[in-house]
Amino acid sequence: MTNRTRSATLLGAACLVAVAGCGSDPKPKVLPSLSSTPSTTATSTTSPGSVEAEVEAAVRHYFDVAQKAANTGNTTELESLSTPTCGCRQLVQSIKKTYAHGRSLGVQFLVHSTQVHDVRNRTAGAIVEFSVSAYRDVDESGRVVQTYEPVIGRDDMSWVSSQGRWLLTNEVRLEGPGT
Repeated sequence: MTNRTRSATLLGAACLVAVAGCGSDPKPKVLPSLSSTPSTTATSTTSPGSVEAEVEAAVRHYFDVAQKAANTGNTTELESLSTPTCGCRQLVQSIKKTYAHGRSLGVQFLVHSTQVHDVRNRTAGAIVEFSVSAYRDVDESGRVVQTYEPVIGRDDMSWVSSQGRWLLTNEVRLEGPGT
């Protein structure tokens, strides 16, 4: 896996973290321009207060926090939203590595839709369609060291309810880089 794809996947997890194209079409997709304020509109037919609504809210919150971490380098809250064994923690490591010698500029995440499925006891899955804007990493002097293309992704994210909140336990890329 290349650094570009690894970063996009992480971004994508959102996010922050991973990049490339989507689906079986090898050509990059053109993303709609994103506003400076992330929009996390999720489409669904769930009722407020339902488990499905809680999971959708957890998804939106995760992507908001991932964007904040990608833009500030502070990963504390992002780490708290997943279990220690989640592969999504690679995003945290990627952000830490970037901010050890520079920063990321222009990272924006947009959740297009969330479809909650397989709700059982304290677990649920969510198919999340999202995009990550083009962005760049710069070093301490502001020199661009890496640029990333926009990403459109579709992930199946696994969640568990623990102590009154939903934690991300795993994510699988359904479409996007490397699929």
